[in-house]
Amino acid sequence: MAEYYFPFDSGAGTTVTSEQWSQMTSMWQTDGIRAPRTSDPADPLATTATGQDMTVNIAPGHATVQGFHYYSDAERHVVIAANVGTQPRIDRITVRLSRTGQRISIAYLQGTPAAQPQPPALSQGQDGVFDVPLCRVAVAPQAGAIAPRDIVDERVYALTQTVYATAAARAASPERAVPGKLAYLQAEDRMEIYTNGTWTPLSPGPWQPLPLPADVAAHGGNPRWRLVNGTIELSGSVERKDGKDFNVADSWLLAVLPPEARPKYMRSFICATSFNAVKNSSIRIDVTSGTDPYPGQLQAQVQSPVKWIYLDSIRFAIDA
Repeated sequence: MAEYYFPFDSGAGTTVTSEQWSQMTSMWQTDGIRAPRTSDPADPLATTATGQDMTVNIAPGHATVQGFHYYSDAERHVVIAANVGTQPRIDRITVRLSRTGQRISIAYLQGTPAAQPQPPALSQGQDGVFDVPLCRVAVAPQAGAIAPRDIVDERVYALTQTVYATAAARAASPERAVPGKLAYLQAEDRMEIYTNGTWTPLSPGPWQPLPLPADVAAHGGNPRWRLVNGTIELSGSVERKDGKDFNVADSWLLAVLPPEARPKYMRSFICATSFNAVKNSSIRIDVTSGTDPYPGQLQAQVQSPVKWIYLDSIRFAIDA
C-alpha cells in the first residue's frame, strides 16, 4: 500500500505521470467544451455545413477531456464518407482522447446504414480512449452533400457554474454566457440561469423597499417588492399619510417601481381594500410599463372612499 501526492517542487511529489495529472485535474473540471471568453471564438467547436459538399466544418475552441486540455486555433474540416447503399446512416464527430497515443484530436466515427440507424457508440474509457461528442451527422443514401439540417449539435459544456459579486461584475466578466450556465450573485443573493439569450432568476431575490409618494404611508407590513424566477412580487399595504380616505378620483398614485422592476406592458390587478374597520372590498390597480410616460407607477382607480389598499395580489412577469 502506498500514498501518492503531487505536484511539489521537491521530494517524491515532483514526478507526475499523465494518468496522475488526469486524476487530479478531472476533479476540477467536468468533461466538455469550455465556455468561451471574450477573446475566444463566440461559438466554440461548433459544427456547420454549407450544403454544397460532404464537408463538416468545426470552429476553433477549447475542450476538457478527462482533465486534459484540447485547443484548436483554426477551423477544421471533416469529409463525411459517401453512403453508397440504400439505407440512411448516422455518423458522429467527437473530440477524442487517446491515452496510449498521448494525444487529443478531432475524431470522425462512421455509423452503419440501417432502416432505423443509430449513431456510433462513444468510447468512455475503453482501451484508453474517451470521446466528448460534438455532433451527429445524418447521411442519406446516395447523398452528394451535407446540409445544415443534417447536423445535430451534441456539445456538452464543461461545468459553467460561477459566483459573481454582483450582476454588474457578471456583465464585466470576460467569460461569455452559454445556454444552461448557472451563476450565483452575492449582492443580489440569488441563483440565475442563462437561457434564450438572457439571465433568468432561479431563486427569490431579497425583498426591496417599495418607493412611496410623499402622501402615502405603510398601513400594515412594509410595502416591498422582489424578483422571483422572472416575476415581480409585491407585499404590504398602504394608506394615506394624513389618515384620510383615498377618496373618489380618476386615480391615486400609490408607489413607483424602480426601473429593474417595471413590466414590459401595463398590467391591471384587483386588490383587497377596506372602506372602514369592518367592511372590506376590492379595487383595481394599474401598473404602468417601463416605457410609459409615467413609468412603473401603481395607480389605484377609486370608485368610493377606501381606508387602505392591500398589494399582495400584484405579481407580473418582468419580460412580458
